[in-house]
Amino acid sequence: MAIYRFRVAFEDYDAVREIDIKSNQTFEDFHYAIHKAINFDANHSSSFYVSNDQWIKGEELAFMPNERK
Repeated sequence: MAIYRFRVAFEDYDAVREIDIKSNQTFEDFHYAIHKAINFDANHSSSFYVSNDQWIKGEELAFMPNERK
């Protein structure tokens, strides 16, 4: 089983985390792993963005998109 390592950075905070996710896990699992890594309440919405090599945001993938961001 493949494992993907993500480097997660936050625009509003000076925090970076590396998070490993198995290939069979979902964005919901990823959402909870991020929140656990920073001790943040996971009952909030999250947005993930596909970006290019220059880190320009593309498509948004939202978890709980109807919740207040």
